[in-house]
Amino acid sequence: PYVWNGLTFNAAGSQTATLTSIAGCDSLETLNLSVTPTATSTTNQTICQTALPYLWNGLTFNAASSQTATLTSSAGCDSLATLNLTVTPTATSSTNQTICQTALPYTWNGLTFNAAGSQTATLTSVAGCDSLATLNLTVTSTATSVTNQTVCQSALPYVWNGLTFNAAGSQTATLKFAGCDSLATLNLTIINNPILSISSLTICSGETTTLNSTVSQQGGSYNWSTGATSNSIIISPTTTTNYTLTYTLTGCNPINTSATITVNPAPIISVQSATICSGQNNTLTTIVNQSGGTYSWSTGATTASISVSPTITTNYSVSYTLGNCSIASASATVTVNPTPSITSNPQTICSGNTANITTTSSPLGGTYIWGNGQTTSTINVTPTSTTTYQVTYSLNGCSNNISTIVTVNPTPTVVITNQTICSGQSVTLTSATSPTGGTYLWSNGATTSSLVVNPLTTTNFNLLYSLNGCTANSTVIVTVNPIPTLTVANSTICSGESETLSATPNLTGGTYLWSPGGQTTATINVNPTQTTTYNVVYSLNNCSSSPSNITLTVNPMPSVNVTSSTICNGATATLNATTSIAGGTWNWLSNGQQTASISVSPNQTTNYVVEYTVN
Repeated sequence: PYVWNGLTFNAAGSQTATLTSIAGCDSLETLNLSVTPTATSTTNQTICQTALPYLWNGLTFNAASSQTATLTSSAGCDSLATLNLTVTPTATSSTNQTICQTALPYTWNGLTFNAAGSQTATLTSVAGCDSLATLNLTVTSTATSVTNQTVCQSALPYVWNGLTFNAAGSQTATLKFAGCDSLATLNLTIINNPILSISSLTICSGETTTLNSTVSQQGGSYNWSTGATSNSIIISPTTTTNYTLTYTLTGCNPINTSATITVNPAPIISVQSATICSGQNNTLTTIVNQSGGTYSWSTGATTASISVSPTITTNYSVSYTLGNCSIASASATVTVNPTPSITSNPQTICSGNTANITTTSSPLGGTYIWGNGQTTSTINVTPTSTTTYQVTYSLNGCSNNISTIVTVNPTPTVVITNQTICSGQSVTLTSATSPTGGTYLWSNGATTSSLVVNPLTTTNFNLLYSLNGCTANSTVIVTVNPIPTLTVANSTICSGESETLSATPNLTGGTYLWSPGGQTTATINVNPTQTTTYNVVYSLNNCSSSPSNITLTVNPMPSVNVTSSTICNGATATLNATTSIAGGTWNWLSNGQQTASISVSPNQTTNYVVEYTVN
């Protein structure tokens, strides 16, 4: 707070103090106080780590933080200034590098390496601060090698690691090892080419021999086509065979040579046995492993094959001679089987029926094959026309065949149209047959192609038509419809009236025809002027009733006359009614009297009504 002349200010404003002047009198003194507020500011600052400690407005920063300094403003008042300091740390990195010895001296980020080791360079980071980069350098030494090699003269010129040798000597190649140069030296020695030989031989089938090799320079390896690895092999080939030997001497190209072992085969002969049917012949043919020999058969023949036709099973032998080795022999048996027999009977069937073809064979135990592929002794067939069936019967390699004819007669057809008649009528049933020429048999015993019938009720008639042992059946229905009847009644009307005439049939569902008028309904409404007879016929299922007559009598309408009367009150009057047609009945509606005349004593004027009924 601000104190002035005994007054206290806690904020800006005006106050007046009462003082004593030098004259001893009161004086009034006023103070108008203005208050200047304290100024504040905030600053954000980023520095590198190497700039620490950092001084700002008398404050010292040793690390990133916020501090506030109290300063004097331009108005002479305190002001508060705050600094938010961010410190960017010094960046460091480490790199491992391997180089070849030939790359020394090696320069990296201004540093020079003359040997393997580690050095650190001070650089400026993207933030503008120092960064420390360290390189750990490894140096790969230049590799060296020496190789001694011996080769045959035939291997010249000899190429090794890009170097060409045309004679014995030493050369050094610069190669790459682990990405660096390496020095490889070859000391080359030249020797003469080896010479290899084997002699061919001739043996007989079944013998054993030894193949020996000779070579001008020893010390190499052997590899025969048989897989053997010695300088000689023992062999027993069954046919003439070529044997190859590969000789490999270190430093020389492999050399090959071969020898042929010629095998003169022992003769082998074979003859295939055969089976024939009685009466057949067969050729026995020899098979030999090598041609050029001579034959001798048990029949005396000297050819490679012979034709024989024994009547019974017979054995034949043959010998074969080839060169000086040996004689081979063989034999064959020709088995003679009897030819089987087979029979069957022809069949006749009607179209659409099945025939059973049965065979009889001898001897039994063979197999059957029909033309349609069936394999049984009996087959069922349903041909549509006359057909021949062939079967082959085989037994022990011998066969016989026969043909069986199945004659197919057409199945006749018969057609009869159903008929409808009315009770009491007759009808002719006429058949249509194909083919014609057969016989007829009706269910009532008649044998004609047509039949006249008059059944009382609906009846089935059956016709059996036969031709060449084949039959056809047809059933015809003769439907008998009853003749309907009508019930009608006569009626009487008065002249000028109308009447409804009704016809009631015994069977419903039919049609009506009235005359006169031509109406077709069960009831008609008429109003004749005179007595009239109406006729109606009722038809059902094409059967008509007898005409029914209805007489409608028309009686004339009578006229009635009554004379009015005038009386004095209390008097009696007689009312007399007269009619044009006598014989009817009267009925007075006021009092129910039924006479032509009545006496009345009304006490006021009254109207009296009378009805007259006649016929």
